[in-house]
Amino acid sequence: MVKWEYMSFHSVWDAQQGMYEVHDASGQMHTFSASAEYLSHLGEDGWELVAIMPAYSVSEQQQHVQTSEVVAREFILKRPKDASE
Repeated sequence: MVKWEYMSFHSVWDAQQGMYEVHDASGQMHTFSASAEYLSHLGEDGWELVAIMPAYSVSEQQQHVQTSEVVAREFILKRPKDASE
């Protein structure tokens, strides 16, 4: 039976820089022009994407219309645990 190791990180869009700020599980921040860049990097280390969830959003109401924009997302990944663990 396969045993899995899980990790998560969150990504925040910085509109001023036009970059994603990625905060990994250790608290380090990385910047990327696309989340796919960081996901590709993790894929090379054996991580698979399991889910993406909105972490928080900004909403506003103008002329009786409510709009909402997700500005941060939580990414959940997994990879097989080393058999020796």
